[in-house]
Amino acid sequence: MNKKDKCECGKLKGIKSKKCKKCNMVGSNNINWIGGKPNCIECGIKLDGYKAKRCRKCNQKGETSPNWKGGKSIIFCIDCGGKVFYRKAKRCRKCFAISIRGEKNHLWKGDNAGYNAIHEWVRKNKPKPKLCPSCKKIHPKDLANISGKYKRNINDFEWLCRKCHMVKYHSGMNYHKNKK
Repeated sequence: MNKKDKCECGKLKGIKSKKCKKCNMVGSNNINWIGGKPNCIECGIKLDGYKAKRCRKCNQKGETSPNWKGGKSIIFCIDCGGKVFYRKAKRCRKCFAISIRGEKNHLWKGDNAGYNAIHEWVRKNKPKPKLCPSCKKIHPKDLANISGKYKRNINDFEWLCRKCHMVKYHSGMNYHKNKK
């Protein structure tokens, strides 16, 4: 054995390495040594993990952080005073939805609205009675147009049960033919 075959610690070296297995694996002697756990990029304290860049104290966010220098201010709704989530908005989502209902909506058609749209509008705005106004027996389910002209007028509609609706407005359509 030659002196070249032995490590600094006195043990035999590996075939390809310059040090023995034990010396080669410890700390800075290791081939893969990067320099230990990293330091915080802000305060320089040794970190707990290898992937972290900031310590727990420096990683605090918002007003609790010692590095807080102000930041975005919280915007409140002009109608209800609640928090606004989109910073360019003036209203919260709930108040915004209310503010564009009805005639304020850019898609509002007024009297030019279709059959289903007018019926839906009347359903939302005209209260439903407990009993049909014609027979006073059954709970009304249908909205009937009185004049036959579908205008946006709540007084031009009435709530009727199905039977009274068919007898009063659709008498020529053979209502009983489809019933079994």
